[in-house]
Amino acid sequence: MAGKKATTTITPGEFALSVNDPGYVHPKGWVYVPLLDISTLATGHTPSRKYPEYWQGDIPWMSVGDARKVDGKTINKTKEYTNSLGIKNSAAVILPKDTVCLSRTASIGYAVRLGQEMATSQGFVNFICGPKIEPKFLQNLFLAERRFLYNISEGTAHTTIYYPEVKAFNVALPPLPEQQRIVTKLDSLFAHLEEVKTRLEKVPQLLKDFRQSMLTQAVTGKLTEEWREQNPQQNSRSLIKTIEQDLEMTYLRKCEEAKVLGNRKPKDQRKNKRSDKGDPFLPGVPSSWVYKRCEELSYLITDGVHHKPNYTESGVPFLSVKDVRPFKVFVKSNKFVSENDHQDYIKRCLPEKDDILYTKVGATFGYAAKIELNYEFSIYVSLALIKPSKYLNSSYLELMFNSPLVFDQARFKVSGSGVPDLHLIEIRGFKLAIPPSEEQSEIVSRVEALFSKADAIEEKYTSLKQKVENLPQAILAKAFKGELLEQLASDGDARELLEEIKKLKEETKKKK
Repeated sequence: MAGKKATTTITPGEFALSVNDPGYVHPKGWVYVPLLDISTLATGHTPSRKYPEYWQGDIPWMSVGDARKVDGKTINKTKEYTNSLGIKNSAAVILPKDTVCLSRTASIGYAVRLGQEMATSQGFVNFICGPKIEPKFLQNLFLAERRFLYNISEGTAHTTIYYPEVKAFNVALPPLPEQQRIVTKLDSLFAHLEEVKTRLEKVPQLLKDFRQSMLTQAVTGKLTEEWREQNPQQNSRSLIKTIEQDLEMTYLRKCEEAKVLGNRKPKDQRKNKRSDKGDPFLPGVPSSWVYKRCEELSYLITDGVHHKPNYTESGVPFLSVKDVRPFKVFVKSNKFVSENDHQDYIKRCLPEKDDILYTKVGATFGYAAKIELNYEFSIYVSLALIKPSKYLNSSYLELMFNSPLVFDQARFKVSGSGVPDLHLIEIRGFKLAIPPSEEQSEIVSRVEALFSKADAIEEKYTSLKQKVENLPQAILAKAFKGELLEQLASDGDARELLEEIKKLKEETKKKK
C-alpha cells in the first residue's frame, strides 16, 4: 500500500551516497550493472499452519525475526522446520547455501547470508548469486545501501519494498579479486569492532562498581583514614548530643504551637513502634563515629498521598517513584494536582529543600536524592520523605542512603512477594553511620571529586560508543566508494567479469 512511511531509525546522514543516487561515480575498473544481471531473484513464503506436515521436516525456515537475532551474520539454523515433501505443496522455495536474503518489511535493508539450504518467509526478497560473485560482497552492499532501500520502500503502518523497485536496483560491481579482498578487509575490521564493543560493554558496570565501592568506603570511614590521622580530636559524640537537643526543642515547640491553636498534642516521631525484623550485618566504623537509627536523627519520616489523586493538566507538580533516581530528582511523569489538593497534601507531608526523597515501592526501591528543586510539589505514597536535623549534612545523608550499607538493610527488610514495598517502620529503623560534622563535609567533597572523574569517563564512553556504532556504516561507505583498499592492476576490469557471467548464463540455459 503506497503512502507515508512509518517511523524508522534510519538516519540518512549515516549512509554513503548510494550507487543509485544521481552523481555517484563508481571507481575505475568497476561496472554499473542491474542487480538481476548478477543474481537470480527468489521469493519467500510461509507454509500454512493448517497443515502440520509442512512443519515437521528437516529443512530450516527463517523469518525476519530470526535474521535480526543474529545481527546480519550467516544463518545456519532457525527454530522451525519445513517438510521436504510438503514444501513443494506449501509454495515455499528451497534456497541454496550462500543465498543473500534482504529484508523487505520489518527492518528495511537488513541482509543475511544463508549457511545452508533453507527456506524463508515472504518478508525476504532473496538473491542467489551468479557465478564469480562473492555472496558476502553482495550482503555487505545491501547493508551499505540501507538508506536508499528505505527511501524506495512504501507503506504507512508497515513499510515494504515491492518487487518492481527490487528489479530496478543497480549495483557498482568490482572485479572478483577486489570483491574478495574487500570482503576479507571488512571481516577483519568488523571482527575488531566486535572486540571493541565487547570491551566497551564492560565500562558501565565498571563505573557502577567503582561508584558503589567509593560509597562503601565513604560511609565506613576508609575514604578519610588519612584525614582522621590529621584531625584526631574529632568525634561525633557532641554532634549526636546537639541533634538530640535539636529534636527535643523542635518537638516541644510543636507542642506549644498546638496548644496555642487548640490542636491536640503532636505525635513524638522518636517514639514510633519499632520493627521486629532485626538488622543485617553492619560493617565496622571508626571509633569516632557512631551508628544511630534514622528516626533518631530526623524531625519526620513519612510518605506521600495514600490515594490516587485527581490529576490536572497543570498546577502543582506531583512526583512519584519514577521521578527519583540516585542523587537526582526530576519530573518525568509530568503529572499535576490542583493547588487546593496540594495544600491538603502538605499538611501531612511537606517536601522542602535539603530533605531526602527515598523510593520505597517497586523494583526501583532504595534510591535516594536530596531535594534541590526551587518550587513546591507533592509526592505519592511510593516515595518516603526524610526530614533530617539541620545539624546533619544532607549531602552526606544522600551518600549514605545510596550506599550499599543502607541498601543492604533495605533489601533485608523489604516486604512483598510481587511488588517490593519498604514500610516506614523499616526506613525509620535504618542504622546510619554518623561521623563528625567536619568529616561529613570532607567525605562529601572527596566523593564529589571522584564521581566527577567517573562522570567524565562515562561521557567519553558515551561519545566513543556512538562513534563505534556509526563506524560500520562509515566503513561500508568507504568500501563501496572504492576507498577502503588500494586497487590493483592485476584485479582486471569488472566489464570482463560481466562478460564472463553472461557467457556462463547462456551456457547454463543451453544445458537446461
